[in-house]
Amino acid sequence: MLFYGVKCARMGDGCGKGILKKKLNLERILVWGAAAAVLLSLSYLALISIFATVQIDHSESAVFCQDSPFMHLLFLALFLLALLRLHSFLSRCSARAFLVILLVFLFSIGSWMVFTWKVEPVADQGTVLSAAQAFARGDFTMLDRGGYLYLYPHQLGLVAYFQLVNLFAGANTYLVLQVLNIFALSACYFLLLGICRILFAKREVEILLLLFLFSAVQPLLYLSFVYGNLIGLAAGLAGIWLQLRYLEEGKKKLAFGSSAFLALSIALKNNHLIFLVASVLIYLADAAWKRRKSSILFALVPIAANLLLGGTIRFGYEQASGREIAEGMPKVLWVAMGMQEGPRAPGWYNEYTLDLYQEVEFDAKRARQEAQQAIRQRLKEFAKDPLEAFSFYYRKTASMWNNPDFQGFWVNLDNRPSNIWGSELGNSLFLGRGRDALSAWMNLHQSLVYLGATAYLVLFWKTHDFKMLFLAIIFLGGFLFHLFWEAKGQYALTYFLLLFPYAAAGWIEAAKKVRCAAERLFRHSSRAKKVSEFPEK
Repeated sequence: MLFYGVKCARMGDGCGKGILKKKLNLERILVWGAAAAVLLSLSYLALISIFATVQIDHSESAVFCQDSPFMHLLFLALFLLALLRLHSFLSRCSARAFLVILLVFLFSIGSWMVFTWKVEPVADQGTVLSAAQAFARGDFTMLDRGGYLYLYPHQLGLVAYFQLVNLFAGANTYLVLQVLNIFALSACYFLLLGICRILFAKREVEILLLLFLFSAVQPLLYLSFVYGNLIGLAAGLAGIWLQLRYLEEGKKKLAFGSSAFLALSIALKNNHLIFLVASVLIYLADAAWKRRKSSILFALVPIAANLLLGGTIRFGYEQASGREIAEGMPKVLWVAMGMQEGPRAPGWYNEYTLDLYQEVEFDAKRARQEAQQAIRQRLKEFAKDPLEAFSFYYRKTASMWNNPDFQGFWVNLDNRPSNIWGSELGNSLFLGRGRDALSAWMNLHQSLVYLGATAYLVLFWKTHDFKMLFLAIIFLGGFLFHLFWEAKGQYALTYFLLLFPYAAAGWIEAAKKVRCAAERLFRHSSRAKKVSEFPEK
């Protein structure tokens, strides 16, 4: 019936026109629904970022603080005035030259940070790296019952990456991985610019995006984080960039390349399944409303690529170890934990998952039942006391999304051996006045991005389509997912960076609106002055 409806429309049949009109109406309803959900989430984050802020202390506990709305609003007003003054300059700048300057700066400051402070991995970072080094020696005991990878087999993709690097890096593996983080972040910046160019095709938006990236301290703090965050994000952005090019150019090799990068992104960081879900939705939207039949097939390819890569890694380690890879802890345990209070913040890690799984002696069925019962009980408590539910989810979302450094300071200081402690500059930047200054800047920068992205959603309301909302849909997926899942400031950084192109477009458009309004007001006042000087006789 769908293709029949399209055929009728092409033939000029009245019935076909009606079907096409309904289809177009449905598209607009879905687009506006998605945009409204993103707008609601961003408006909430923009609002709380102006009136409050959250700091993560040395014990990873969230400290909720009042903020200064006056300082935020003054900064935002001054920024808008600067945009009005620099509009012509931004439109004349070379994005390529600015990108080169940004990347040179990133490699310079990043290399200095990595080799000067030598921050060693601990906790999950250290455990995954130890597993990779043990696997290289033929020691697979972490796969045994109760071992780290018995509990968390989703980390095997990251183990494989670390093991590959360990082959040539040896004892310096963690430093090489941190250098690779510099390359990964550089790729993220390059790809964000490429995505911005496809979506907006405006030089001033591209330059402002690069300025936002240049002034973003948060990603720099994660260069020492030996995990899948940055390298996984780079692969995910490569997948998005290639898919957007496929939607523009229609070349099938781009869609296949996109699927490969999305699968790699998920192998490195399991949370990037949200990227894949968004990708599938965009393909389906393209098939439905652009009538591109190949997009139906390509909606399945990233799913198949993810299953193939994940299955290959699992099979490879089963063959190498002679062990069957366990399924790991049931995911519902993290949902139950995400509804609980804890010593760090509401919904943050509180050891519930591990304690429960050990208590039931690694019985996945019993653990799942216990977690489901805990969820039902918590839902009853929320239904009985809606104010408690509101307080819980406000504190949970604020602790994750309204911490300006997204735990960047904490991940460098979490009992990690480093040269920071013996460096006067390091002590200042991470513990003293330097940290205060950086925190104050990141606080303002965070509001700048949230408010700019909110402005984009409002000012471009009539022109939204699914392609334009691709990054926003991923952000929305992350926001909703972590309402239910474990919260953590470091998780939000990925989605925060996805907002930068929207923030740049939003601020450029806002400046344009203000400039046009000022010009109209000036013309009106000029005409009124002339009339008063030369009244009609």
